[in-house]
Amino acid sequence: MPSDCHVPQKGQVDKSRCAVGLKLRSVTHQTVASAAGITIRHLHYVLAGKRPLSRRVAAALRDALGSNGWDFVTHQTDTLCDERFAGDEATDAAA
Repeated sequence: MPSDCHVPQKGQVDKSRCAVGLKLRSVTHQTVASAAGITIRHLHYVLAGKRPLSRRVAAALRDALGSNGWDFVTHQTDTLCDERFAGDEATDAAA
């Protein structure tokens, strides 16, 4: 796991923001749960604050959400950007 991956304390992952971030990137909760090696039910408990956020689950969420999405979900920023097309804009501007 990257050393810059901030693991928030229990209850700091915003369930609603997580749903929005995953939807923006077209990633399902099942995909995140599988990547973390947990059940989808356990992931829902984690997102609801009923289970602790482990490093493994945090890493799977961060990978699925991207850097900006992770910052949004953990309230480090209030702006959510679609990073998937960021490279295309730079290429178009140079042309």
